[in-house]
Amino acid sequence: RWKAIMAGRCWLEASLDRSSKLGLEVLQKAKRRSKTWRSGGSSCTRWDTSHAEVLDHFAAHMTLDNAFAKIVECMSETSHQCKRFYSSASAAELHQQEQTHVCRFHSKRLLQTSSQIQTTALTSKRAYSTGLSEPEDFLIKVSPGTYAVTAAMQDAGPQTRVVHIDAGESMRLTFDL
Repeated sequence: RWKAIMAGRCWLEASLDRSSKLGLEVLQKAKRRSKTWRSGGSSCTRWDTSHAEVLDHFAAHMTLDNAFAKIVECMSETSHQCKRFYSSASAAELHQQEQTHVCRFHSKRLLQTSSQIQTTALTSKRAYSTGLSEPEDFLIKVSPGTYAVTAAMQDAGPQTRVVHIDAGESMRLTFDL
């Protein structure tokens, strides 16, 4: 059993190391691609110039969105694996630093199992741009953590919000679609 715990810890450390390296790579790419945008200026510029700037801004925005979406995906997987690892260990097997980690990142109470984790209310509101339909509320209960919430309609592009939710916390998100 001790070997299995140590192997799990090694895997967890390797996973966190990979996530850290990926995050640093994304940050370095973003820094290399950073662009200083002119503030102010006339909105009445030649079509060619403004069109090129819009395309550049759109491409940079999509690249950063994709990069951060990948980071959120990796962190979500790492958090899930971390919770699985710590839920398999008893309080007696964990060092004080590990117990602090569990309390800080996975629950408010010491070593809760996943079935005991307090759920959190996350409400997203979707409003129709036509005004013909009433806005819809959705109540989503989740465990504490960081989530990327995306809402979309057929005629509108998707909107994504990244939120961090602590145990017992509720949050209301509004999407203007």
